[in-house]
Amino acid sequence: MQDVTKYRVVNAIAVQNYGRSGSTFVQSLLDGHPNILSTPNFYSRAFYEKWQEKIADVPDEEKQKAFIGAFRQWFDTAYVDHSAGLHRLGPAQNQIAHVDEKRFERLLAAFFKHNEMTRRNLFIGTHLAYGLCLDRDLAQDLWILYPIHGPPKKVADALLEDFPETKFLYTVREPLSNFASSLSHYRTSNMDYASHPVVATLGLQFCRLGHLVKEAYIDRPYREIHREIDQAKAIRLEDLHAQPENVMSSVVTWLGLPWHDCLLDSTFDGKIWWNRPESPKQHGFGGQMLSRNVVRRLSPLDRFRVSTIARPKARMWGYEPLEETRTARLGRAALFFLTLWMPWREELRTGASPYRVVQILAGVRRFLPASLRIEIDERLTREKRRNAYLAFDNGVRGIRARRPDSDKSEWVQCMIVLYPDPERDGYKGRIYEDLPVSDSERHGDRAIVRFIDELTDRSDRRSAPSAVSVLLGLSRTALHIRSYLSVRWWSARAYLQVRRDHGEEVGLLRITDHGSADARDTALPKKTEAALSAA
Repeated sequence: MQDVTKYRVVNAIAVQNYGRSGSTFVQSLLDGHPNILSTPNFYSRAFYEKWQEKIADVPDEEKQKAFIGAFRQWFDTAYVDHSAGLHRLGPAQNQIAHVDEKRFERLLAAFFKHNEMTRRNLFIGTHLAYGLCLDRDLAQDLWILYPIHGPPKKVADALLEDFPETKFLYTVREPLSNFASSLSHYRTSNMDYASHPVVATLGLQFCRLGHLVKEAYIDRPYREIHREIDQAKAIRLEDLHAQPENVMSSVVTWLGLPWHDCLLDSTFDGKIWWNRPESPKQHGFGGQMLSRNVVRRLSPLDRFRVSTIARPKARMWGYEPLEETRTARLGRAALFFLTLWMPWREELRTGASPYRVVQILAGVRRFLPASLRIEIDERLTREKRRNAYLAFDNGVRGIRARRPDSDKSEWVQCMIVLYPDPERDGYKGRIYEDLPVSDSERHGDRAIVRFIDELTDRSDRRSAPSAVSVLLGLSRTALHIRSYLSVRWWSARAYLQVRRDHGEEVGLLRITDHGSADARDTALPKKTEAALSAA
């Protein structure tokens, strides 16, 4: 049994992302540093929410057990985060992120023989036990890496209560490639089933609204004083790929930690990480693919729009040259608003989501006869169930959980057929694996969810449409109109809000030569052809 008393946690580093900007990649580079305790990807992100919901109110002697129950993904391979590629680690891409539960329990119990049970100590003890389970060669003075990734400000406040000198490391990215990558992420994660990808991306990246509901601190410090006392800094993803040693050296210098060559290795749990499944499969550095989605997801007009909206941020983070002349700025603004009525490319690709169609109809159900309300409620229940399986490929989780660990790294291709279940007043399902797909689609999990009546050839489908079918058709038209107006509204709002809030963004970390003098290239990074055509 390792001696848990010889280690001392002195501070925390919180990693924050601005859109799709490489924050998970940065975490993977810090994963092996002997002075840093970390867990894979988002495995500890929910600590403060879970503490409030499931741990704080139980007796102290039961808090360790409550933690283990709330964070099953740390131990049980059935809960592995396949959306982050944590089931395909190692040289052969067949290792899974987790630690042994029994050993973790013993180490955590040993920690609390010498420490009282508090929220801070549970945070420290669990991360220390996780690191020791991996037989890491740890330094005595340790930092904890916390993937904050945009939760409400109260989470940052709780972290700062436990670690008042927490350093916040932000990752940013060239606006066009960031926006295009976010659109692609919405598609590949099936999140466009419940929200419009253009509206959601505009709201999150430019209107400071996480999921259009809560304010997100993804581009500015959680507290204004953090800017003044050098407690929050940003690095650019492009710099990280272009000069990795200089950037990572500057990061650990800012933290006050020593350099280790492991900072150039992308790992989780000490095992090679090969990027997210929807991203290019690569280990380590290579920024040639950073703009791969720009031309595919954004039309020339879309690129003009994004570059116009994001222009103040782009200047703040060094992606744009000097300030525009007043004439050029007014001309750009006039063209932006004159072309606002024209659709984005993603609008033409985004069909009417069945879930959102029924949602619109459910909004006016109280004005309809009781018989129609019952049928509408049933359809909404069905679409909610379908959406639950589709979002982030949740429908494949159960299939992977039943496989032995040796097979968990394989992709899941399946069709889930749902049947009415009168006894439970819901639906039960049957899973058909080995779903035929083209070779080009065999790069990730894929699930199709169908209800049994959608697969049968029913004669009544050829009869006159029912009242609900007519109403659904009207709702579909209403959804198209609402989506069109929403995109216009959020585009204009994004333009205006970025300019209103400009200057509050987190500043860039100064990049220096590895062990030498200041070496930041004052020249702008080369723009892609797509970016140049939008300028």
